[in-house]
Amino acid sequence: MDLAGIQWLESLLQNAPFACVAVSHDRYFLENVANEMVELNRIYEDGALRWRETTARFWRPRKRFCTRKRGGRNRSKTAFIRN
Repeated sequence: MDLAGIQWLESLLQNAPFACVAVSHDRYFLENVANEMVELNRIYEDGALRWRETTARFWRPRKRFCTRKRGGRNRSKTAFIRN
């Protein structure tokens, strides 16, 4: 998507009277439109990690959780996905 398309979509979602699910790797986009983040993964006790903060604040607890889960080792994302 080009910059104009991203800006249009951000504006639409920021002012929308409805809820939506966005799947994106673009952290800046998510920062601008999301008010809650959810990562679905079987490593979490209830299958999901939920966070109602900015995306930067979402990744911090995720990293801490993964480090604790791996016994203090923070493994690569590839290894994280395999397990």
